[in-house]
Amino acid sequence: MRFDPNQEPTTKRLNEWMIQGKAERLFDDQLAWTSGKEEAIKEWLDRGRKRGVLLLASELDKLERDLLHKRFKYVVAYLVGLILLAISVISMASARLLPLLVCVVAGILGSAAAALISSLNRRANGFEDRLGNASPDPFEKKERFSDGMSYWFFCRPFLGAAMAAIAYWGMAGAVFLSGNDAGSHRQRAGRLSALRAEHSHSGARALR
Repeated sequence: MRFDPNQEPTTKRLNEWMIQGKAERLFDDQLAWTSGKEEAIKEWLDRGRKRGVLLLASELDKLERDLLHKRFKYVVAYLVGLILLAISVISMASARLLPLLVCVVAGILGSAAAALISSLNRRANGFEDRLGNASPDPFEKKERFSDGMSYWFFCRPFLGAAMAAIAYWGMAGAVFLSGNDAGSHRQRAGRLSALRAEHSHSGARALR
């Protein structure tokens, strides 16, 4: 295999790429893969994709693109619905509503908003299938919307709810405080609970 500097640019890249593969002994003269070098072969193929010599292997077909576009619409509708629901719950929150519930809903709101922004940014960069085929600009490394990431977008609001609940319990139980701060916090929490209980009893007597 010889390298001719006067070759057409695409042919030059192909020639250089093949020379590298041959020098690394990834295949023999009959182009049969060398056993035991699977990882090196994958890296070599990836270099070929980046150089543009494996263009056909990295194009995203229209059917896969349409499926990803449909999945993207589902994700956006789901996240927007969660955001609107969370805003409605928080706006209607009253003194009777459990503080824990408000905290959990706020966690869902924050996580859903972050997931929506992330999905929109990825959609702006294009789509990518499970095999790494992308569109547009298949040879440029970008964070794109993919089928695998869509499951993360569906689950992320619930992770936010769990983290918000943990943070609430940690603050309410003074887990993140120590010494005198924890004691003072528990005393204030006790007085607040007593005031709430008294307020509830007063409201019940008024109704009678």
